Amino acid sequence: EIHCKARLDLFDGVTITDLKSTNDAHPDKCLRRIIDAGYDMQAAVYADAVTKQLPELAGRVKFRNIFFETEAPYLVTVVTQGETLLTLGRNKWSRAVNLWSHCLHENSWPAYGEVRLDAPAWALQKEMEAA
Repeated sequence: EIHCKARLDLFDGVTITDLKSTNDAHPDKCLRRIIDAGYDMQAAVYADAVTKQLPELAGRVKFRNIFFETEAPYLVTVVTQGETLLTLGRNKWSRAVNLWSHCLHENSWPAYGEVRLDAPAWALQKEMEAA
């Protein structure tokens, strides 16, 4: 069994609320940030953590993000993740737990290894324009 911790911003007994500051709380930007930052997986992690502590809530735990802008006009978007997004997060979480468990038991840790990186075309173009 893998032991994990979670630090919830707010939990009212059924709903976990996670606050996210942003410079743009437009729903399209929120969705992109949820996926890019792994907040879909966070929803699964937090629901799993609450259910482990309070098994009577199994299948009833809700999760929402509140995105709030840090500059005027200080818009707010409350996001309830849909089922496909929650499924995506649960799949990511399951894969992460399985990988972590494998690494612990096998003492084998994946890495990128040694790589050689060259300047990308956009960086070369930017330098040529500046010169």
